[in-house]
Amino acid sequence: MSYPATSGILTTGGGLVFYGDPEGNFWAVDDETGETLWTFQVSSSIHGNPTTFTAGGKQYVAIVWGAGGGGIWPIYYGEYLKKNSKGGGVMVFAVE
Repeated sequence: MSYPATSGILTTGGGLVFYGDPEGNFWAVDDETGETLWTFQVSSSIHGNPTTFTAGGKQYVAIVWGAGGGGIWPIYYGEYLKKNSKGGGVMVFAVE
């Protein structure tokens, strides 16, 4: 990862940590080792907070992406964010 996390950080009771970065990567890492377990490219910056919920007995994690930068990020990475904003949406993943 070239940039630090720009989203909120979600931890689960199962030992997972989820977060996003301004390059559009959504990460899942092990909470004890920091090892990357999974990553998904959503194509635009992630600044929202990941959330988790259950439905039908399954756990899911969701992230809003491409909603624009906030706080100090536009000051330092404003030009990057302007060039790399490709829309937005919500992604939902099953946690297995």
